[in-house]
Amino acid sequence: MRKTILGHEHHSATSSSNEWFGVEAIGGVGVTSEADGAPVENVLYPDREAGWRAGETGRQIIRVTFSGPTNIRRIQLVFMESQLARTQEFTLRCSVAGGEWREVIRQQCVFRRCELNVPTM
Repeated sequence: MRKTILGHEHHSATSSSNEWFGVEAIGGVGVTSEADGAPVENVLYPDREAGWRAGETGRQIIRVTFSGPTNIRRIQLVFMESQLARTQEFTLRCSVAGGEWREVIRQQCVFRRCELNVPTM
């Protein structure tokens, strides 16, 4: 798998069936930024709990490319935020025949900071 740190001039991002693609099916991953200790590779391996975090504020892009045309039937995205209350928007796009980009979904997520108070015994 190849990884690239994308420049800010890029403005598009891309994206399974009953069988999930393995990392070996991915031709490359591009990302606008990543924080130390939270690289984008963490989102590709289900056993890594650290996840990915941006290394800077602002619009972020994660672009996953495949080595050739690939049919995608299901995509699973998990967003977790335990430190900040905020609203975040994500957009999922895919490349279609002819190289044009099509928006699949645009969604806002609202993260609320929750504190659990457990009484001591």
